[in-house]
Amino acid sequence: MAAARMGGALLSAYVQVAFCGLQALQSKFLTELPEEIRMLVNLRHLDISGTQLHEIPPQIARLENLQTLSGFVGKLCISKLQNIVDPCDASQANMKKKEQIEDQSLEWDSCTAQESQHLVLEHLQPSTNLNKLTIKFYGGTWFPNCLGDSSFANMVYLCIPSCHYCSLLPPVGQLHNLKELIIFDIIPVKTIGPEFYGCCSPSFQRFPS
Repeated sequence: MAAARMGGALLSAYVQVAFCGLQALQSKFLTELPEEIRMLVNLRHLDISGTQLHEIPPQIARLENLQTLSGFVGKLCISKLQNIVDPCDASQANMKKKEQIEDQSLEWDSCTAQESQHLVLEHLQPSTNLNKLTIKFYGGTWFPNCLGDSSFANMVYLCIPSCHYCSLLPPVGQLHNLKELIIFDIIPVKTIGPEFYGCCSPSFQRFPS
């Protein structure tokens, strides 16, 4: 029995090592992805187009070498951003090119004053195809201007809660299709001025949707 258990353990270890060496994976019969997908550290291409997947496990974020994720299920949450030591590392996610993502959340575990978070947020700039964006517990003192850029023509929902050190809100008034804007628990903001609307022209229509 002991030999059998040892053999099973060795086989399991062998399978794990073999899967960790995978660089591409394709299947049309998937209904869910296991949490153990985080072990595929060398995976570069994951094709889930035509599958019955309804969600992606958060462990997918640990696949640092992943370059292609076709047929991506449209919601992505990137949490524990406080663990990013070098803000430039966030640029490797290349979020601007992830055009399949429609709903994205960027979250820190708690709000701590740290100016480097501004750079992290800049490097995680989402695709202009994005419909919904949530930024939670951001510790910077201002938001990158790109957040309210009119190129985000598909943005219909923006939620910015619990950003305790921001004194300026992003210029989201020029997001033409924005229908739902949720802002709360941003204590330093005392007044809202032209910077919030994104344009000072009297003829400019703010929040047209």
